[in-house]
Amino acid sequence: MTPPSHAVIDCPVCARNLTVLAVGRILVDVCHEGCGGLWFDHFELQRFDEHHEGEGKTLAQVDRNADVTRDPQQRLRCPRCQDVVLRQHFFSVKQQVEVDSCPGCGGYWLDHGELARIRVEFKTATARAQAAEKFIDDLNDQQVAKPCPVAMTKANRAQSLSAMLRLVGSRYV
Repeated sequence: MTPPSHAVIDCPVCARNLTVLAVGRILVDVCHEGCGGLWFDHFELQRFDEHHEGEGKTLAQVDRNADVTRDPQQRLRCPRCQDVVLRQHFFSVKQQVEVDSCPGCGGYWLDHGELARIRVEFKTATARAQAAEKFIDDLNDQQVAKPCPVAMTKANRAQSLSAMLRLVGSRYV
């Protein structure tokens, strides 16, 4: 039975009612007998995204109907904030798993199999944080090492304009 504080919501992929599954002390919305997707409310996914978090194994193996698939071009609406379109982005700096998240409520939609793939990306939260720091450091090094073509073009135009104005201005002084 669904607790009154956890309203039944519809699957953003196949429109079936999501089943509330108690995993430990967390209630996760699961699309059983449909697309096999999972809805995590704000901060719930962090309880299941690492390999050592045993309860996540249950969610990573949710059954689905093989005949129900998601169109990869389909933009999903948040099952909680129905007027908000979920934004697609990579879950980590490894850019291996693309997930959908709600900019309104902070929830995450994972298609079937995505949780299992997320759980093997990094062994720990520390490893994930170290990879993110390295990615940012590498990105900063790359950006500092090479000039920005747009900025260079604007700087060259500004220098040319400045030279022309000096030339024209000197004739009228």
